[in-house]
Amino acid sequence: MSKLFYTGGQYPQPDSIERLAKYKRGRKIFDGKQAEVYERASEILKDTPHAAHLKKLYIAVNLMDVLLTKPSDLMVGEPPTYESGFPDDTVQQRSLNSIVEENDLNQLIHENVIGAGIRGDAWIKTYHAKRQDLSEIPEGFTAPTVIAEPIIESVDASIVFPELSNGSRKKFKAINIASIEWVDDDKEEIPYLNVERHVPGYIIYERYELSSKGVDTTYGIEISTYSIEDQVSTGRDVDIVETGVPHMLVHHVPYKTVDDDWKGISGIEKLESVLVAINDRLVQIDYILWGIYSKWIANYNTKVFTWYSTYSCK
Repeated sequence: MSKLFYTGGQYPQPDSIERLAKYKRGRKIFDGKQAEVYERASEILKDTPHAAHLKKLYIAVNLMDVLLTKPSDLMVGEPPTYESGFPDDTVQQRSLNSIVEENDLNQLIHENVIGAGIRGDAWIKTYHAKRQDLSEIPEGFTAPTVIAEPIIESVDASIVFPELSNGSRKKFKAINIASIEWVDDDKEEIPYLNVERHVPGYIIYERYELSSKGVDTTYGIEISTYSIEDQVSTGRDVDIVETGVPHMLVHHVPYKTVDDDWKGISGIEKLESVLVAINDRLVQIDYILWGIYSKWIANYNTKVFTWYSTYSCK
């Protein structure tokens, strides 16, 4: 059985670096931090007398926030109806209504459409468990009684690593949710890799020690990389769980795709060159206006000083 993550391997995998860099780049642009991604106009003017003021004068026009939020508003701004195909007073419809309400499904859809617009990919995980996290209840106290229920939640696309079926560019044979957990041992924080590997009918849990390998900047964005060391205990009672269903419980929701690649296409990457041009022009115009303003202030101050010196002495 081949796996993406194993002792002696790398996290994240080398062929995932470009995808993760796109995610991180898209988020910076969405957050209006274009200056951290591209500064073409600033680079041109960095050797001029204005270099000390470049960051103060940089203007970031956050168009993507508006453009990516609009599709989400159109999806669930008018709350959709969810139909089971059975009458309203049946167990099936009441159960469906409960799942929609308890999982705040409209909000989940709204957030995932925006997230997929930023990254190109979104992932949904479904499972049956207790919704409440009871881990922080003080020792010796009785936890409240809660029951397991259907849970639908989004998964950060940057920690999802699918495995393609042989000969396919779209079909998955396994989906890994792999994230880093930092554990403090009183001297330093040690990274561990927690892997949740989904295959049809089963979920396989694994845990590995990690060691830092450096930072990959191949695609202009810093991505931390790690070497995967020894496999250690997960701390779970059972490491292989049978789901009882023939399909995987992690579902891919791409923003837009083509027929020869599973990876989604974001709403940002197709407009990035336009965003660069808009910000460059605004920066250049701002530099010019500030230059004109500075000269006007200097001339005005000179004239005021001359007038004051001339008439105050009389």
